[in-house]
Amino acid sequence: MIWFLATEDQLSSELATHIIQQVLPAASIAQDLGQTGNGKLKADLQAGKFTKLAKLNPVFLLTDLDQAECAPTLRKAWLQANAAPNNLLFRIAVREAEAWLMADTVAFTKFTGIGKGKIPRDLESVRNPKELMPKASPSYNAVLCNFVQTQWNAERAAENAPSLQRAMERVRGVG
Repeated sequence: MIWFLATEDQLSSELATHIIQQVLPAASIAQDLGQTGNGKLKADLQAGKFTKLAKLNPVFLLTDLDQAECAPTLRKAWLQANAAPNNLLFRIAVREAEAWLMADTVAFTKFTGIGKGKIPRDLESVRNPKELMPKASPSYNAVLCNFVQTQWNAERAAENAPSLQRAMERVRGVG
């Protein structure tokens, strides 16, 4: 099965790719149609770009909740009155994709050296998970992408991140 991605940035793209490949090892990723921020993703969704493509191939659209009230409200605002086709997996990382990274506490503590006790149990309730991450550097995304590729385990992380668990269930449902 060939998948398309629509993500905010390089890190979200790496996460979406890893999730699909971990859940559906035989799947392949055709291309990422995003990596241009959530404003462009929203505009492309509302213009029907991803809906049309999802009639032919699965599309994994991943954005951050950021400071929006809740995922259903954000989803409704983005979709407006339109229904998403089954092959359009519109998923929202609560609050940010970085929360999904930290949710694999085994790998994340080993990777960063941050003590497990310093990572909140309910990461999705933290208003700005990036603040819990080690200081950002010019290679911030590259370092985190490498972490996803080499150490992060989506199944383990999903135990601590309900929005990730729901995303993985949707991928399984399409696969």
